[in-house]
Amino acid sequence: MAEAKPTEIAGVRDDPGSLRTTLYRYFFYDWLFRDANHGSDLERAAALRHNRASARWLLTYVLRWLVGGAVILAFELSTEQGSDNAPLSAALAIALVGVIVFLVVTILCWTALRLEPRR
Repeated sequence: MAEAKPTEIAGVRDDPGSLRTTLYRYFFYDWLFRDANHGSDLERAAALRHNRASARWLLTYVLRWLVGGAVILAFELSTEQGSDNAPLSAALAIALVGVIVFLVVTILCWTALRLEPRR
């Protein structure tokens, strides 16, 4: 059986079985895709085919971030109404905006990758 190779996430080499790598891969999907802007025409076409096939996992990430956003929204609403902790409420609202932006970008990427190419 082949030994697992270390990966590089954000410039830091990590063991594939580490908690950090697992959490990163659970919430962020960039590791699933290949760069389709470099290489020969055949390499770019192969990368695009790979990316189109990997796009099916994007809806799983959307679901994960929707659940996380719902939890943040619940906490934000409870801190806004239940206490006078304005900085915490503002921080949660900013986090919620970040979740919404991430969801919009992910849905746009999924849509672009799932559209059939024109021939």
